[in-house]
Amino acid sequence: MTRPKISKETVDEIWKRFEEGASLRQVEEEFRVGRWTSKQIREGTHPHQQTGDLKRCKTCGGMVVMPCMVCSSQELRRLYGQKP
Repeated sequence: MTRPKISKETVDEIWKRFEEGASLRQVEEEFRVGRWTSKQIREGTHPHQQTGDLKRCKTCGGMVVMPCMVCSSQELRRLYGQKP
């Protein structure tokens, strides 16, 4: 995982703009951030918006808020015979 290039304060400002009804394009132009970053902030998945402590998953090795949803969903797929 890479280090976020924008500050927590900027993420909070962008979140407020989305709450006010701003579009992705408006936020991208106003704050000069990329589409992926603005989508992450709008969806609440940006690293600065994590509410729990990040820990290393022993199964996949990712830095995640436990329990690791990737490993959990893959395990369920294995149990029920669905392709990952």
